[in-house]
Amino acid sequence: MSRLRTVTRPLLNRRCLSTAVEPAVEQVPLASTLSASPVLESSAGQASASNAASEWEMLKEGRRRHQILMEQFGSLGSQQNRENTFQPHHPLHRPVAPNSLTLSALMAAGAHLGHSSSLLRPAFLPYAYGTRAGVTIIDLDQTLPLLRRAANVTRAVARNNGSILFVGTQEPLRPAVIKAAQRMGRNAYQLSTRWKPGTLTNALQVFGEDVMNETNHIPDLVILLNPLDNMVLIKECCAKNVPTVALIDSNVDPRIVTYPIPANDDSVRTAELIVGMLSLAGKQGLKELEASQKALEIENSSSLEVAVV
Repeated sequence: MSRLRTVTRPLLNRRCLSTAVEPAVEQVPLASTLSASPVLESSAGQASASNAASEWEMLKEGRRRHQILMEQFGSLGSQQNRENTFQPHHPLHRPVAPNSLTLSALMAAGAHLGHSSSLLRPAFLPYAYGTRAGVTIIDLDQTLPLLRRAANVTRAVARNNGSILFVGTQEPLRPAVIKAAQRMGRNAYQLSTRWKPGTLTNALQVFGEDVMNETNHIPDLVILLNPLDNMVLIKECCAKNVPTVALIDSNVDPRIVTYPIPANDDSVRTAELIVGMLSLAGKQGLKELEASQKALEIENSSSLEVAVV
């Protein structure tokens, strides 16, 4: 048994040595591999950098061409963003100028939709285009020129330093009349609550003698967004010879006001669009008044200087 042990031990040692040496021999790299790997890595890095540079140049060239196209065709409406497309708050905060209003804007606001054909007033027939599904369709070809005429009247009243009253006594119309009076500035007033009877015809009892002597309580123009709810005001304006501008729907007689505007008086968007346009016309009239006053002051000062010399 002792001899067997001495014989088997060297065999085990040789086997362990052989297994321990073989991995060490395999891990030694060749000289050619060591010398070629840095060259390959550098060439691959240069190729990737050149590809990235060419892609970046192509991207910049594409952006430049896109910018040129936008500059050339952006004014034609090809580029759409929040500024040049319709937003629901635009008629209230950014109304359309009188010379820029179109039939498509009126139709988009629903100004062509009237009431039921059974409620059509005979005096409204000249402004009716027809009926569809039992609803009267308002002729916008009649609305647009009448609206521009009302804008010219508003501009003329403001240019002559007249006072304008915006009336909208329904709750949805309150922001529109308040914004219109604020936009126009001085000589503009708004009524968003119930009209008090006798304000024009019995002003002495309503305001008192002091107010009557100090202020002018009669406006030069009244613009109404809901005329049926303010018939008392319309009658008082007729008694005091105050011109009136109003939205007239198919169930309203257009002869009750001085300057009718056939349109849908139940649409808030239509009311905001029309009253915003009229307020811009009044604001333009005030600017013309200020310009004429400045020109008159300059002329008077130059005439005084000539007289002194």
